Amino acid sequence: MLDGQIRRGSGEIIRAVIWLCDIRGFTNLSEALPNQDLIELLNCYFGPMCDAVAAHGGEVLKFIGDAMLAIFPIGADPPETCARALIAAGHAERHWPAKTTVAAVSACRASSTAWRCILAT
Repeated sequence: MLDGQIRRGSGEIIRAVIWLCDIRGFTNLSEALPNQDLIELLNCYFGPMCDAVAAHGGEVLKFIGDAMLAIFPIGADPPETCARALIAAGHAERHWPAKTTVAAVSACRASSTAWRCILAT
């Protein structure tokens, strides 16, 4: 693959704190909301999640439906890395507009500035 740079079965071991988050009740919500509202909700959600991870030294690896996978690579000070990940989680929780998905949809619709997360492919 990629001119021999990556070989199937090869890998790299990375010591890291793993971050995995998603929206509770998303499957039912995705069946009830119009497509555009669903995309708006995901943008409102991923914005603060991405911002929190990046602001505290993490790296967003991928988006999987309504889920986001990120890591905080562990360097010379593992407790400090864990603390940054926890602080990022608190930051994300404070900036997610609501505690329930129903309230989140209302908050996103009412917001004059929607959170945006640029997804690179």
